[in-house]
Amino acid sequence: GLWLGGSRSRAGVWAFVLGGAFIAACESVSGVAALNVTSLEETLSHSPERWTYWSNTQLTEFVQGMERGSPDRCKAYTIGESAMGQSLWVLSVTKVPGVIKPGRPEMSLEGVPAFLYVGNMHGDEPLGRQLMFYLAEELCAGAAEEPAVDRILSSGVVHLLFSLNPDGFDLKT
Repeated sequence: GLWLGGSRSRAGVWAFVLGGAFIAACESVSGVAALNVTSLEETLSHSPERWTYWSNTQLTEFVQGMERGSPDRCKAYTIGESAMGQSLWVLSVTKVPGVIKPGRPEMSLEGVPAFLYVGNMHGDEPLGRQLMFYLAEELCAGAAEEPAVDRILSSGVVHLLFSLNPDGFDLKT
């Protein structure tokens, strides 16, 4: 973990735990079957090509599909719009009781540890954005199967901001 001034940094611990869990999950599996293709196809009405960068429209469909598939654990919402009017989508994932209220827009986050991943900030650097889809899939669908993911989600909230710059992604700038 990270140590700052003799006391453990909560953000540093979350970064260490989540990053390690994600890396371990990626290293322990191989091939397309490891990416839960079946669960994604069940969640979405159509499955985008797994090895391409998904469009902003596909991003919208994905986050809404994740919420529909796991409404007690996943909450999709926007935090505003880009300069060109595209939604800035966030998917929040947790198993902490009472944080996500299915069918209601608000969440109860007071006193709950949280971690924010930002997929991409620069439009011509889309890899982080695309990896965020796979991380979201593991968090939303894989929590029951993976003890490390279950521990993370049972003790805090993971917020996934897929793209801080969807206009730049479209323009590749």
